[in-house]
Amino acid sequence: MRRLSIEHTLPFGGAVVSGIDPRYCAGIQLFNREEFFEAHEVWEELWHDTLGFNRDFFQGLIQVTSAMHHLQIGNMRGARILYGSGIELLAPYGPRHLGLDLDHLRMRFTQALNGILGLPIEKLAGRGISGPVKITYTSALAFELKLDPQQNQSGMTNVKNLNTGQP
Repeated sequence: MRRLSIEHTLPFGGAVVSGIDPRYCAGIQLFNREEFFEAHEVWEELWHDTLGFNRDFFQGLIQVTSAMHHLQIGNMRGARILYGSGIELLAPYGPRHLGLDLDHLRMRFTQALNGILGLPIEKLAGRGISGPVKITYTSALAFELKLDPQQNQSGMTNVKNLNTGQP
């Protein structure tokens, strides 16, 4: 496993996460810039190098990011399928994990795909399939991944504020 143990600044509110692979933080930054394909690539490399408890967490982030990419390129079927697997993979990690506010992610992800979630899959446009339902992607559908400044429930990271040095 190629995990780097360094203190790396996250792009939210000057927080620092100790012992977290910088690819995790890079993926968050790319996601928040709506560079979903690139975030997926970074997190997929991290996922391949991860064993144990966090493996499904990273795979869940990959699924969410891939769903947003599919939404961005007009593949509603792909987005809908990946929505379900992303939500399922992140479920065991509770409201926050590795400093990430998962409740916020789930809420905003559901809002972004709200227009297609209740529809039969065969009505959705897909790769090479022109279904009657297609959401036009705009940045209004995007959302930022939010860092929760409190230590996450699992206690797996040490999140502190750069300004105060306090948790």
